Amino acid sequence: MLFRAAAAARLIVALAAMRATVCILLSVLAVPAFGSGPTLPKGWRMPTDAEANGGVRKEHGIESLVHGDWDGDGLVDGAMLVVSDDGKIEGLLVVTFPRGKEKWFVLERGDFDGSLFMGLEKYGPGTYEVLCDTESECARSPTKSVTFVRDTIVYYRPASASLIFSWNPERRIFDRIWESD
Repeated sequence: MLFRAAAAARLIVALAAMRATVCILLSVLAVPAFGSGPTLPKGWRMPTDAEANGGVRKEHGIESLVHGDWDGDGLVDGAMLVVSDDGKIEGLLVVTFPRGKEKWFVLERGDFDGSLFMGLEKYGPGTYEVLCDTESECARSPTKSVTFVRDTIVYYRPASASLIFSWNPERRIFDRIWESD
């Protein structure tokens, strides 16, 4: 009887080890297929840690990468601050996944001096105060209320005005809306 119990225990240990080995092997094999994410468009790279976390950015938790459902298709999209390959331009790139394929948008470009200058934030659906954009609107008030039905991207310079990028489903592009600081 003791022999059977010892053999059963060794069998259970062996099966558990095989199961763990199979799980690890499947996880390693799946990384190239699922773990790489979207590939940046040619000419752009992600900022280094030093470029992304310099000066006031780290002190105040200013983000250089945000995610949300920008186009309302139920999939997670991304917005990120990037640097040109030659290190001269800072850009705001957005990736969406219409019909499961990545689509890139370059929404902003500006001079790059070695440290990211702008910040990113996400606004969820809701109503926000933004700057007026026509003479007749501004004659009544410098701001107006705008309601967003999906996530939006806020692109800002600390202690300054910001731009909100909201997906326009009819035109299939991002609209720009100025927001007061």
